[in-house]
Amino acid sequence: MMRILAFGPLLTFFMACSTMSGGSGPDGERLEMTGLEEMSLEYIKTKWGEPETNIPKGEGRVVHYKNIRSQDEDPVTGKVTVKSCEVRLDLTKELLVKTWEYENCKVVTSGK
Repeated sequence: MMRILAFGPLLTFFMACSTMSGGSGPDGERLEMTGLEEMSLEYIKTKWGEPETNIPKGEGRVVHYKNIRSQDEDPVTGKVTVKSCEVRLDLTKELLVKTWEYENCKVVTSGK
């Protein structure tokens, strides 16, 4: 995800999270996907496989994935931090992502 912030005539580029295509990364990690809201669980399964947990919740479900590889870049220093996280997806009864949240992130590598 790239955000562009404009301050007067200067443009500053801010990378909050890099966009990764999904699928598998090193050591069986699943690569981060952006824009999860309203994405279907069936599509997510094509990239990340079956979730570790799949729990009914009201009319929807909560699914939990482990080993999601996330990458952040500091906009000033260019320092890249790679993390391995768990992701919790709250799904509607139609199995579309309503909300999602990173949990238990651990830094894998950090550097330029």
